[in-house]
Amino acid sequence: TPSQKAALLGNILAYHLPKDFVAQRNHIVDSISKSTMDKLAEKWFDPKDYQIIVVGDAKSLEPQLKTLGLPLHLLSLTK
Repeated sequence: TPSQKAALLGNILAYHLPKDFVAQRNHIVDSISKSTMDKLAEKWFDPKDYQIIVVGDAKSLEPQLKTLGLPLHLLSLTK
């Protein structure tokens, strides 16, 4: 969309990215292997630093979420 293109151009300008940033990014995305992505994720991504927020029917989602082996904190909104 035009607003997405404007945001991309804004990021290129704000972060002083090279003019061929999009081509470089597309090349990386097209050529990177899953094993390389896994290694990078292992190095830079620590799941303990993040929270996953799921919105929906707790009754139907809770069994699936429990299979992740992560702590669950159920919240409910009242009117």
